[in-house]
Amino acid sequence: MKLIFSNLWYKNPRIPHALDRLKQADADLIVLSELPRFQIPSVTERLKDYPYFEIVSPNPVGSLAIFSKYPISDFEELNQGDFMGRPQGIMHIGYRSGFKLFVVHASAPWTYPRFLRRNRQLSAISDLAKTVNEPLLMVGDFNASHRRKEMRAFKTDCALAECRDGKRTQASWPMIGRFWSLDHMFYSSHFEMKQFACLNFVYSDHLPIFGEFELN
Repeated sequence: MKLIFSNLWYKNPRIPHALDRLKQADADLIVLSELPRFQIPSVTERLKDYPYFEIVSPNPVGSLAIFSKYPISDFEELNQGDFMGRPQGIMHIGYRSGFKLFVVHASAPWTYPRFLRRNRQLSAISDLAKTVNEPLLMVGDFNASHRRKEMRAFKTDCALAECRDGKRTQASWPMIGRFWSLDHMFYSSHFEMKQFACLNFVYSDHLPIFGEFELN
């Protein structure tokens, strides 16, 4: 089962080109963040080979969107507390015996209050992940580098494996002279990870990340 995630960047004039490249990966699931509201109809048309999709409520930097070759059910939007105005989504994917998919876009910590809010979001996401009693994949823009102590604490607390663990991979946000891995995939012990990579094409301020998994 192949999964690709891409932060499209809500000011991006090249979203159609980005989608065409993403489709070439032939993933079973495409998860997008920062999808502008006005682009939703054209994106759903361009990804019409994915018959199942969900759009998380728009926020000022665009929506989370999930496009799947397998049925989506039990979709829940998380838009309360520290997620207010920055909704996340969790759903069931009907692949084989099924699994939960948790899609994430945490707040960017550009100011100290936003930094604290991002950290509270990470804590809430971890708490929610621990309540899932079935196979779980978690993917998104966590707005935290894997080297940050907040992200290390998150990984320890949620008890999920990260695809980057033990691997040298390209940073997913190679901007403004810095190279940060802000985009992550996590998986429960029900999965075996076959491969993980940052896809090296630049149609956004983030590079897409790609993972292939076997559900045991």
